Amino acid sequence: MAYTYDDFLQKANAAGMLESFDQKDLDIAKNNPEYGLSLLSLRKDAANATTPEQKLLATETENQLRQTYGAYNVPNLSSFAYDKVDDPAFQNYEQVYTQAGEQAEDAVLQKVDAMSAGRTPDYLKGVADQAHNYYRAQLGDAIPSLEQAAYQRYLNDKALRETESALGEVEQRFDYDPSTDPSWAAYRSAYMRELEREVENNLARNAARTGGRVSSAAVAAALQGANDNAQQIAAGVNSMEQNAYSRYLSERSKALEEKMESLKTADPDDTTGAGWDNGDLTEEEVMALQKALGVTPDGKYGAISKEAALGLDARTAYDLFVLKGQATDEPVVSWGSVMNLGYGPISAEELDRLIQAGEVKEVVDGNTIRFEKVEKPSIGPQYAPTLTNKYRNFTNPLQ
Repeated sequence: MAYTYDDFLQKANAAGMLESFDQKDLDIAKNNPEYGLSLLSLRKDAANATTPEQKLLATETENQLRQTYGAYNVPNLSSFAYDKVDDPAFQNYEQVYTQAGEQAEDAVLQKVDAMSAGRTPDYLKGVADQAHNYYRAQLGDAIPSLEQAAYQRYLNDKALRETESALGEVEQRFDYDPSTDPSWAAYRSAYMRELEREVENNLARNAARTGGRVSSAAVAAALQGANDNAQQIAAGVNSMEQNAYSRYLSERSKALEEKMESLKTADPDDTTGAGWDNGDLTEEEVMALQKALGVTPDGKYGAISKEAALGLDARTAYDLFVLKGQATDEPVVSWGSVMNLGYGPISAEELDRLIQAGEVKEVVDGNTIRFEKVEKPSIGPQYAPTLTNKYRNFTNPLQ
């Protein structure tokens, strides 16, 4: 059955809940009446809940539904404002960038001083200072990628805070201190050795050509190489911090998923025959629906299937996920397979990052694209400041 916006308005008015829908919800419902009806059903479930667990499940499913339709996937930019002064990642970067640059200049001047018998000419010191000032002026070049990383953390943390609040959990904070990270220490040491080696080689080559005299061109070239290595050192601290955040996010999401599972009272086993309701669907239709949702197709629409379908009943879910998917030639992303990854509610940006990091892979099955977790990725998550979001424009069967 095709629903209309008027159907939604009538049902919401009859339930006395129309005022609970903000303008963003109403705008989406105008183009997607199923969204408004599904949201209304979930709010009725929350209002009629007799236990905290039932209320939590309805609230969490509503959040997932909103993310599916993009209602709050990209929040109003006025709610996110970036200031480097308040960004711990920028503070770490600035500190490392400054220290590495000073060490690069010191390494060059110390070598020049040794080659000049302790009498480095003032004009060579001036060349070194000029190169260092240019290096310092490039500090802000990293801000766009740092802002993108901060925005992605904002999206992830916003979704997780909503779940933590519903669960009554204390909000966790991510904090990264490079001085306590062995990986960072090893990375920095390796690049510092490379920096010192390049300085020595540059100056030695010049001395061989000039009979031991150190020229301003040689100092400038040595500093250029040293500063390049210093910038690599600074970039490394951001990469290490992003890797640490990815591990933190995975652990935090897993802990919340485990807490939610422990609160569920319904038997989640579809194969027991208890608590499942196929409505007016045949067993074959339910199996087709379960395949679209990314759950095991056993022909019984139970708790697992309903959760993957965002709490919708069998008939509504079948119309949205199966019939609407058959009516388009565009790839249909299986939302159920995204839910089954175990990361909790995630944005399109985070899904794309997981694919780039090798933690998740896509599997094309006919006209459906589903996602599977990679058990043992060959490499850890890497820092990716530019996200492609290749799945953002895919047709979702709910839309």
